[in-house]
Amino acid sequence: MDMLDLLRTRRSIRKYDPTRAVPDEILERIIEAGRIAPSACNKQPWHFYLIKSEEARERVWVCYDRPWVQDAYAYILIVGEVEQCWTYPDGLGDTSLYTDCAIATTSMMMQAWSEGVGSLWICNFDRPKCCELFGLDVNNRRPISILALGYPDVDTTTLPFRRKEKEEILTLL
Repeated sequence: MDMLDLLRTRRSIRKYDPTRAVPDEILERIIEAGRIAPSACNKQPWHFYLIKSEEARERVWVCYDRPWVQDAYAYILIVGEVEQCWTYPDGLGDTSLYTDCAIATTSMMMQAWSEGVGSLWICNFDRPKCCELFGLDVNNRRPISILALGYPDVDTTTLPFRRKEKEEILTLL
C-alpha cells in the first residue's frame, strides 16, 4: 500500500477486539516510528510511556473515562519534555513542543495502521489527573496525547471519511 492509500484508509478506531494481543515486535516498530520522527532543530522533545499492564491501563481509564477505551490492547502516553523543545526566536514565547509531539504521534499512528493495528489519538483527557497518576510534573514532562492501540473490531471500510475538497483548503499563488 502506498502512502496516500495508507492515509486514505486510516480511521480513528473506537471499537477494538479485546481478545487480540498486539505482538511486542509490532509495538516496538510503532514506538520506533515515533522515535525517528522529525522535530524542530532535531530536539526530539518527547518521551513515550508504553502502557500494557492492567494497573497502568486502569490509570488511563481514570484520565479518559470512556467505556470503549478499555478494549484497546495498549496505549502510548506521549509526553512533551518542556525544557528540550525549540523556542521560536520572535519573542512571543511559542515553542515546538506540541508540533513535535504531534509529528511523533502521527508517525506512530501511521505505522500502527500499516501493521493492521487501529489507533485513536486522544487529546481530551484529564491532564492534571494524568500528571498525578503517572508522576509527571506539567512544567517539565507535560502529557500531550494518548494513543490507544488495538486490532479493530469493526469493518473499517464502513467508517466515515469526510475531508474538505482541495478547493476549500488550497490557495494557488
